[in-house]
Amino acid sequence: MATASYDAFYQHQPLLFSIAYRMVGTVADAEDIVQEVLIDWYPKVEQELDIESQKSYLAAMVIRKSIDYLRHAYVQRESYFGTWLPEPIVCSDPHECTERLVLKDNVSLAWMLLLERLSPLERAIYILRTAFDFDYKTIAEYVGKQADNCRKIMQRAQQRIMEGKPEYDISDEQHRCVVQEFLRAANSGDIEALLDTLLPGSTFISDGGGKIAAAVRKVHGADRIGRFMLGIRKKGPHPLYYQIVIVNGDYGILAWDETSIQYVMAMAFRNGKIATIYSIRNPDKLRHVHPNQARR
Repeated sequence: MATASYDAFYQHQPLLFSIAYRMVGTVADAEDIVQEVLIDWYPKVEQELDIESQKSYLAAMVIRKSIDYLRHAYVQRESYFGTWLPEPIVCSDPHECTERLVLKDNVSLAWMLLLERLSPLERAIYILRTAFDFDYKTIAEYVGKQADNCRKIMQRAQQRIMEGKPEYDISDEQHRCVVQEFLRAANSGDIEALLDTLLPGSTFISDGGGKIAAAVRKVHGADRIGRFMLGIRKKGPHPLYYQIVIVNGDYGILAWDETSIQYVMAMAFRNGKIATIYSIRNPDKLRHVHPNQARR
């Protein structure tokens, strides 16, 4: 047994945030959940409670609060204006992103969107099992279920995820090269080069949240996406600055003007080309990304 301590909370805070973010898909809400856990942790420290595994205890607190949050959030997302996309975690290099999210696996925007197919309980079990490799006995303690029941729920969750599982058939270096070529072609207006980075049946998804101009419906097909991207280039603010960044563990694009972040863009790949583009424009989802950080 170990006595509850503040040091234990701060030691495991990156893990707690990583779990909460995977669960709820929004940075601010994940931070709020972790802060609520800290507030609930205070009395346990003051009372000097003996807790066998403070890490497990804190993680369980995060999971339960995240499940409660998701039960309300899923209802709100059904009435969201346009397509809801997760808030991006933007970093300057892979090491920084890995540190913040603890693990790179199962945190790309494509994976985060797949998690929206799951119920809050399924999502919790799937994340704990696949992203953090907890055994079913530990997971059962976290979610208040029997281990055998958790195993069955995990099987159902896996079936739903596998139906839309993104393919990772491209190396990090190839990923970066394609993103660079996409950005170069879009900025120069080279439509042929732009189309060469896209699969013929690719999809463009934009999230403006009804607060800024964005494609309300998905744009399907390389030709339509190419014309759409060149239209954005002509109508967008000038000057506009760009940077290749790490978005949820993968290479992506950050764009900003003199006053604010304009968008964060991530991609999913198949057969070495871009299959899906995710463009986050909702300013509420970009509040934690700052132009000064981008310029560095």
